[in-house]
Amino acid sequence: GTEVKMGVIQANPDQSKHLETATMRLGEHEIDIVNLRTESYSEGSRIPTIAIGTPTEDAERRDFCMNALFYNVNTGAVEDWTG
Repeated sequence: GTEVKMGVIQANPDQSKHLETATMRLGEHEIDIVNLRTESYSEGSRIPTIAIGTPTEDAERRDFCMNALFYNVNTGAVEDWTG
């Protein structure tokens, strides 16, 4: 069988890590698991205020198009929320 290992990386705002992330090793692959989120910025700040978001909000905040593709574990489909 395939060995699965999982860990949690805690939020650490002092080092610009503002949300908790789960990391999972599945065979040879390491997978990061995070909540869908939206970000807003105060004027003059590079530190975002984070809130739970929709798939579209999460995809549109990303700076690299591959990061905006989501794998739906329920349907097995790759979803592109930015068109």
